Amino acid sequence: GYAASADDLARGDEQLGVLQTGDLGYVDDDGCLFIVGRRKRFSKIYGLRVSLDDVEAQLHAVGPVAVVDGGDSIIVYYTPSSADVIRQRVAEIATRLRSPAAGFESRAMATLPLLPNGKIDYRQLTASLGRVGQ
Repeated sequence: GYAASADDLARGDEQLGVLQTGDLGYVDDDGCLFIVGRRKRFSKIYGLRVSLDDVEAQLHAVGPVAVVDGGDSIIVYYTPSSADVIRQRVAEIATRLRSPAAGFESRAMATLPLLPNGKIDYRQLTASLGRVGQ
């Protein structure tokens, strides 16, 4: 699926215009592609499908956060410096989604686990829950 050399590019479109990356996106009227999330970054709580990326984006301005599927709830990991504001915003998000507050759980962490590229290590967070994936 990915080109490693000019020879790979010369082979042409062997994927028939589709590359299964797990990304979700859309093409606008100008032909620009926008990636808006990942297929596996959704959770279903109380019958409601919720984008974990959307929840994370709504909380990101408050401070470092990571949002994962906890099975029966959405778990929001945050650093202690933003505890009060995070809890308030999580309650607001639950209200907007018309979800019981029990659908969200907030957990403080001294630091969020990061991959070598600086991105959140969601696998480590879900592994700590006894769940694999993300």
